[in-house]
Amino acid sequence: MTKATELAQFGGLVDVTGTGNATKVGIGTTIDITGGAYISENIGIGTNNPGAKLHLSVSSTSSDGTKGIRITNPAGTIAMLECGVNNDSYVGTESSSNFSIRTQNSPRITILGGGGATLGNVGIGTDNPIGKLDVFGNAYIGGVGGDAYFATYADVSGSNVSIEAINRANTIKKNLTLNAYGGNVIVGSSTPTGTASQTLQVTGGAYVSGDVGIGITNPTAKFIVDAGGVNSIALRDDSIENHKPNTDTAGVVINWAGYNSGFTRFRNFTVYNGKAAAVMTATGSSGDVNINNGNLVIGTSGKGIDFSATANSSGTMTSELFDDYETGSWTPLYFLGGVQQAYNTDYTTYYTKIGRMVYVSFWIGFGFYGQTNFPSNSALRFEIGGLPYSINVVDRPGAIGQARTQNGLSANFSIGADSANRICFYSTAGSFANWLGVCGLPASSISSQTNMVIAGAYWFIN
Repeated sequence: MTKATELAQFGGLVDVTGTGNATKVGIGTTIDITGGAYISENIGIGTNNPGAKLHLSVSSTSSDGTKGIRITNPAGTIAMLECGVNNDSYVGTESSSNFSIRTQNSPRITILGGGGATLGNVGIGTDNPIGKLDVFGNAYIGGVGGDAYFATYADVSGSNVSIEAINRANTIKKNLTLNAYGGNVIVGSSTPTGTASQTLQVTGGAYVSGDVGIGITNPTAKFIVDAGGVNSIALRDDSIENHKPNTDTAGVVINWAGYNSGFTRFRNFTVYNGKAAAVMTATGSSGDVNINNGNLVIGTSGKGIDFSATANSSGTMTSELFDDYETGSWTPLYFLGGVQQAYNTDYTTYYTKIGRMVYVSFWIGFGFYGQTNFPSNSALRFEIGGLPYSINVVDRPGAIGQARTQNGLSANFSIGADSANRICFYSTAGSFANWLGVCGLPASSISSQTNMVIAGAYWFIN
């Protein structure tokens, strides 16, 4: 009897010659086949009505590792596919081997089966995941509300990782929202460093290349704070502070807010020049403001220092604004009988202007080292002009001057103004008392006084 005939007695045909002519097998006992087998119809295991090429039907409603497809090798590796009805269907391994899903015979998704902390780690693009989910390469995570994705990238050098919100085609940038429903965003630390109300907490430095706005959505400078008329800007030192907001929207208040919000302990305020040199200091205890280096420059005409805090105890006050001060030298001009003269003289002059008050001083030498002698034998009035400012009020004699000759003669005189641009001299007393005459009258003859110095000072109102 042939083998085909023997199997046919069990109710079916089996092709054991490799011709492919057998069409059905119905066997109630175990079949042991050595070599290959060809089956053209569906195969049922646990069912006599298979609905697929291989149909496995089990009677249990739970998976226990015995009711499925098991693949083993001599090394003891066990791969299992089992189906249950209580959410416990699975595919994987029952040994400590890794489980991988492959394409082109290379692992694309790997689940580690070893022991320890790496057990169950899932790797995408790597067969050695170091975390519960390890993605080697760019990752896209899409939402359900539209074409918006959360994407991560790593550059080719491996030095930088980017996180972006984009569309799937990576052509449109989207908004990236962090902790939209509460919680804090913590940078530079594994634990919160602030309070629960401080959404963004940064430990360490931060670099921002664009404009930063606090309280404003469209900053137009590198750093803009819009307090909205309610909150203030506080710079803290190492003391305790309970800072109260400045609600004065009419101006800006700068206060070194240290202990007790800056109301019970003085602090100095210093401005530096960028090279560690203090250029201005406001002393907290006294309120004094010191200009350490440089000058206090008021660059607008008509502006100055307002002394309005000074009480007007007497007289009629017209202004408390100090808006003009300067000092320098001036070039004297000489007039004889109202006509300007080209005298060659040696002179030193100074002036100081404080508000409307002008102080002028002069030292003028005549007849020395080939210079012009003082005009002697003249019946004309001698005057000095070239004042740095004009005289608002023609004054009577006031300041005292002196004339001294080379041979020791001297005389004192008073200085007055007979016009808005010139000063003249009133005689007082001396060995040649009338040599200058009375201001407005001709000078007397002083032919013997050739080498002479005139010196004096005069105040007037501009």
